[in-house]
Amino acid sequence: MTKRFGIALFSVASHLTAGITILVLSLVSADTMPAPHRVLAFTFDERVVQLPRDIELPPQVRPRTTNAPNAGASAVPVSAPAAPVIAPREIQPETPLNVATADARSSAGVHVVESGGGIIEGVGVAELPPPVVPPVTPIRLHSGIVAPRKIHDVTPIYPATARTLRLEGMVILEAVIGVDGRVESARVLRSLPLLDEAALGAVRQWRFAPARLNNEVVPVVMTVTINFSLH
Repeated sequence: MTKRFGIALFSVASHLTAGITILVLSLVSADTMPAPHRVLAFTFDERVVQLPRDIELPPQVRPRTTNAPNAGASAVPVSAPAAPVIAPREIQPETPLNVATADARSSAGVHVVESGGGIIEGVGVAELPPPVVPPVTPIRLHSGIVAPRKIHDVTPIYPATARTLRLEGMVILEAVIGVDGRVESARVLRSLPLLDEAALGAVRQWRFAPARLNNEVVPVVMTVTINFSLH
C-alpha cells in the first residue's frame, strides 16, 4: 500500500514539474518570436499602364444647302428614296410607286411584292423548285410481300377473227402494279398473235389494292395469265 502511494505521488510531482517548465519557457520566449511576414500589396506603376486617351474624331462634313434658285448644281446630290436633309414645312401625301417603274424593275430581275398599303422590293428573289423524288423500282413478288388484290376486273373481248378461226389458248403477261393500284405497264411473255392485244387491253384496265412490304405500299411486278376459250 505504501509502495503504490509513493508511485502515485511521484507521477503527480513529475506532471506538475513538466507543466511548470512549459509555462516558464513560453513566458521567456514570448519576446523572441519571429516577426510575421509583411502583407503583400499590389502596386500601380504609371510607367507600365497608361489610361486610354480620348480619340479625336475627324470633323463632320455637312452638305451645303441654299435657297437660291440656281444652287442645285453645287448642292450634294441626294437620291430620291433617301431621307430628306431639310425638315419639310408641312406634311405632304405619300407618292405611290409608278406601276410602269414596278414592271420595269420586275423585268430586270427585281421582284416587287405588294403588301397592304406599302411595297416590299427584293432583288433576285426566286421560288425554290419542288424536291425531286426518285422513282421507286418495282420489285418481284416474294414470300415477304402482301400480294396486290384485284378490286376491279375487266374481261377480255374475244376477237372475232380468233372466234372464226376457233383459236384458243393462253396469253401470259408481265404487269407492273403501282403504289396507287393501277397497272403502270404490261408486256407479253407468251404470245398468241390474234389474242395479245385483247389481253393487254383488258389487263391495263384492272385495278388492285396495292402490294405491301413491312406495312408500306410498294410497286411490284407480277405475272398474269389470260385463258381464251370458246367453251
